[in-house]
Amino acid sequence: MARKTYRVELTEADRKWLLEFIGPGAAPVREQTRARVLLKADQGLEGPAWPDDRIADTLELSVGGIKGIRRQFAERGL
Repeated sequence: MARKTYRVELTEADRKWLLEFIGPGAAPVREQTRARVLLKADQGLEGPAWPDDRIADTLELSVGGIKGIRRQFAERGL
């Protein structure tokens, strides 16, 4: 696997917040999708660390979009 420029490593509190955020489905779909990308891309101890192409296929997004979400998380956080 290629080394990621922007790593997503979520804390337990981050994961919990994201799961609660997408749970009721009240947030805009775009924001829920970003949360799902972060959960799948999580390279922390308990994260699934899916590769970008798998996330893109599963969520029907572009690989470039996944990389943008990673970059945004690395620069700004949640």
